[in-house]
Amino acid sequence: MSKEKKKRSLPFNKQQSDVSLYKNKNSSDLFSSSKNVGGHRASMPTSLLQSLVSPSQTDLVVIPSLSLDSQILSKVNGLSYYDERLLFNILCLRYNSNRVFYFTSTPLHLDLIDYYCNLINTAHNNLSQFKNRFFNISVNDSSSATCLSNKILFRPQILKSLKNQLNPNKNLSLEVFRGTFYEEKIAKTLQLKLNSCKGRDVIWGTKANSRTIFRHLSIPHPDGTYEAEFDLNRLFERILCILEKNSTSTRGVIKLDESFAGKGNVIIELKETQKVLNSSKKNNQTRRLALKQLKLAYKNSIKDCDGFTDNVKRLGAIFELFNETKHSNNSGKFQTSPSVQVLIRDGKVEVLSTHEQILNGHTYIGCSFPCLQIYREVLETAGEKVGKFLMEKGISDYFSVDFMCDPPLNDNEGWDIKALEINLRMTGTTNPFLLSAHLIQHSLEINNFNTVSNTDFDLKNLIKENFCYISVEQNYNENFKHLTIKDLTEIFKVNSRFGWNPETKKGCILFKFGGISELGCFGLTCISSNIEDCKEIFTLALKFVEFEAIRIKNIFFNQGLSLEKEIFYN
Repeated sequence: MSKEKKKRSLPFNKQQSDVSLYKNKNSSDLFSSSKNVGGHRASMPTSLLQSLVSPSQTDLVVIPSLSLDSQILSKVNGLSYYDERLLFNILCLRYNSNRVFYFTSTPLHLDLIDYYCNLINTAHNNLSQFKNRFFNISVNDSSSATCLSNKILFRPQILKSLKNQLNPNKNLSLEVFRGTFYEEKIAKTLQLKLNSCKGRDVIWGTKANSRTIFRHLSIPHPDGTYEAEFDLNRLFERILCILEKNSTSTRGVIKLDESFAGKGNVIIELKETQKVLNSSKKNNQTRRLALKQLKLAYKNSIKDCDGFTDNVKRLGAIFELFNETKHSNNSGKFQTSPSVQVLIRDGKVEVLSTHEQILNGHTYIGCSFPCLQIYREVLETAGEKVGKFLMEKGISDYFSVDFMCDPPLNDNEGWDIKALEINLRMTGTTNPFLLSAHLIQHSLEINNFNTVSNTDFDLKNLIKENFCYISVEQNYNENFKHLTIKDLTEIFKVNSRFGWNPETKKGCILFKFGGISELGCFGLTCISSNIEDCKEIFTLALKFVEFEAIRIKNIFFNQGLSLEKEIFYN
């Protein structure tokens, strides 16, 4: 085994049988065994979603760690601000018996905490009633050399101190962005219930195993490879085999086996390679020329991707054909990238939501809820099938399935829907959905609708049938750097022109906005009863923020100019 492969096997050395199962056995072996899964809790609400947004008597520890490959994470701009993605858990403090212990790399700005507390402070009481039950535990380490969870483990005294603060008579649970061996060890140290998969189960969320699961469950997906290759020459040989079976395909995508948000994807142009393969002379010389052309295409595709080849050797990679759109630009229909979000917990699988993803190339920047009605049921059915399969393997966690959907050429055809990958963790769509669910639940509660005790009430369907939202986590403008966190929260405070209104259940909510002054970007979710209304409010809100930012910038420059004149003439 090469040095790179040994390195990748290290996290799994205590479960060597599972690793060999993943790497060396065929797919039928991989799917042969299942584990016994526990039954329902007697006290659990009808919906898993309601249990998420209506906890009681709980000490909730939250670790928003992006526990992913450190070399890929090091290239993420403003990595420490991703710690804010799970701050919607502050909304659990509307129940007096709950406390939240929230880990971050660097301390949270007080205005951030005030903003979230004000979302549930509908009685306009002193914020201390919430803030006294919120504990921000910072490790004071902003480096991107490793993930937050590993930083925590590196400082065991922090865990020892926290363990002494937790109330053993309450429900003790750990909410994480992604479950790995790091989070599993922290949960064991603190004796918490880990609301995610265990470290040994992360293999089910790789690109290769995603495709293997789709094949096993007969879920349509693009043609491609099903095992991660660490050797580029072997990967190129497999790509040629795929192209020989798909002579009209002119583009493909090479994906690192473990990556996120499209940051490990490279699109490769295959038109010239196909020309060689499809020539009249088909012999060994033709294949050698095709291989040479493929290597040239690969070299051109990674020009802007530093270290991609080294990452292939470290993490492995798969290949799949790029799902080319069939429609003309004048048809009014476009290729879409929806996803379905599912939760497995307490022996139950629940489809939470569907979204249309907003992408910049292959990179996720936002979403709209819900996805198009025309294929929503197809996505939900596929998500439930994957969920049941994963539950049989003993997994309990959030996950999503990403799709690529091509519109029909005419009215007699259906949409071409293909599954792309499984993300075995929370995703960018988790924040806006759970944030919306918490706020809508809270709005119903303050209007004396007791959803907790009403077992016939279905919060999930109420949201799906009555609400829409648009959420973008990277609204960037260079002028935004002139704003402070306080400036931004004043624009979007509760019951303001653009802020959340708990009575109308409509408005904009900020998230991941701690880096507004440094990065000039912030996250914004706009909720309303229809998607067109969301778009209009969202657009107006962004224009107003830009107007305020320019106004503040002009004040600064005017004052600066006056000061310069005063110094010059004196």
